[in-house]
Amino acid sequence: MNPIEGAGHDVHAGSTAVRIAASTDKAPAVDTVVLAFAADPVARWSWPHGQQYLANMPRLVSAFGGRAFDHGSAHCTDAYGGVALWLRRKRAAARVA
Repeated sequence: MNPIEGAGHDVHAGSTAVRIAASTDKAPAVDTVVLAFAADPVARWSWPHGQQYLANMPRLVSAFGGRAFDHGSAHCTDAYGGVALWLRRKRAAARVA
């Protein structure tokens, strides 16, 4: 790992290799998304107090993106520095003419 200079101390970057997240990655991946939105104005308007945010945001992330783990469309880096939860689009039913 290469150190990155920052804020007067060394920060070690984790792996940037992206992989498909397994179901065992769900909790730390959701935690990463929760942390990523901790200062988001809409999320914090919904839950202005830290305790409210930490109690509810993981459930929201799981409700909206949790199925990505079941479909193989959740991705993460090895150290969970980055997470993407993609939901596949449902195909429209074929039209009958």
